[in-house]
Amino acid sequence: MSRLGKIARRSFLFGSVAIVGGVAFGFYKLNQDPENPLKSTASTHVLNPFVFIDQNGITLIAPKAEMGQGVHTTWAALIAEELDVELDQISVLHGPPAIAYYNSALMGAALPFLDYEIGRFQDNLRGFVGEAGKLLGIQLTGGSTSMKDGFEHIARLVQAHVKQ
Repeated sequence: MSRLGKIARRSFLFGSVAIVGGVAFGFYKLNQDPENPLKSTASTHVLNPFVFIDQNGITLIAPKAEMGQGVHTTWAALIAEELDVELDQISVLHGPPAIAYYNSALMGAALPFLDYEIGRFQDNLRGFVGEAGKLLGIQLTGGSTSMKDGFEHIARLVQAHVKQ
């Protein structure tokens, strides 16, 4: 009698436990915040991976390359709006390579959904797939996603800090 195509109960249980454990670990890693590459010092207060305040004023770390979307200007305007300061009070530096600067919008935009026909399920799926950029450490500029990605990351992080 051939055993091909038959699975023993013990093998099925071990395999099931391995799969469930892998999925649980994946969700844990997806919900974990990436490490902030910026460190607070006595003279520098770090709000989040994108904004720090020191004796020179407010500095924005823009991890996206300036390729025509006005990332340095529009992200600085977003920070100025959230912190209720003037735009000329914000200086901009290009960001170092770090997982905290992952591009979630580009990952989500890779799904084959038309933007004008997107429903709640597709939007949630895009958000979930976008978070995979954190696991992969994808820090890149492209797909006209810099402003969308910046708004989602920066506004959420600044609002959370300002409320504290």
